[in-house]
Amino acid sequence: KQMLKYSVPLVPNMLSWWIVNASDRMIISTILGIAQNGIYSAANKFSGVVSTLYSVFNLTWTESAALNIESEDRDNFFSEIFGFTIRFFGTVCIGIIAVMPFVFNILINEKFAEAYYQIPILILGSVFNILVSFVGSIYVAKKLTKEIAKTSIIAAVINIFVNIVLIKSIGLYAASISTVIAYALMFIYRWIDVKKYVKFNVNKILMFALTIMYGITIFTYYLKNTTISVVVLVIVVVFAIITNLNSVSYLKQIVKDKIKK
Repeated sequence: KQMLKYSVPLVPNMLSWWIVNASDRMIISTILGIAQNGIYSAANKFSGVVSTLYSVFNLTWTESAALNIESEDRDNFFSEIFGFTIRFFGTVCIGIIAVMPFVFNILINEKFAEAYYQIPILILGSVFNILVSFVGSIYVAKKLTKEIAKTSIIAAVINIFVNIVLIKSIGLYAASISTVIAYALMFIYRWIDVKKYVKFNVNKILMFALTIMYGITIFTYYLKNTTISVVVLVIVVVFAIITNLNSVSYLKQIVKDKIKK
């Protein structure tokens, strides 16, 4: 009974994730046509790389969250891992956007050239997706799978609603924007809600720096000026190295300390 109580809500949760990921393509194919769906799929490949990379990390993180959710130093532990997640995956996403102007024509056929304009929006959606998954691990650790299902279902409904409302006026952008809005709202709700269980200490300077870097990188991306893009790419690389200088070694030390305990 306990196992069913825990696992049954995860079924609609997984269905909701499928809806968020698949509904965009279904709506695009129905309203805009199969050709536009192909462009959207091409743009989605890069955000898919980020999500896949995080899923590997999330397997270990979810287990660690469950093991440490009741520990005395959980607030500090969760805050440190959250900081690592923001630093590492945040800079990875910025790096992909900064590199894309130089590799897009190599990786993507010219028939899908319009996909170029969707990539930064979908990468931003991946950032919120990562944050949603990270916070969702706390629900898993606390065995609050009903909350996971509830928030995922609401996000799926929001995604479909926003997409349908906007798609005739702004076309393909509606699918990308609806994904960002759905993930962003789900993260905001979960972030506020999980503070009942874990009190995060967020590095506000880091968040501000990442936000500024995202803004500059995305602006340059759409500007499509090679010289400026090169300068921004160098800045992003330096920023990523400095930001993550001690991240990997620090994470290893945290894991070792927890294993010893």
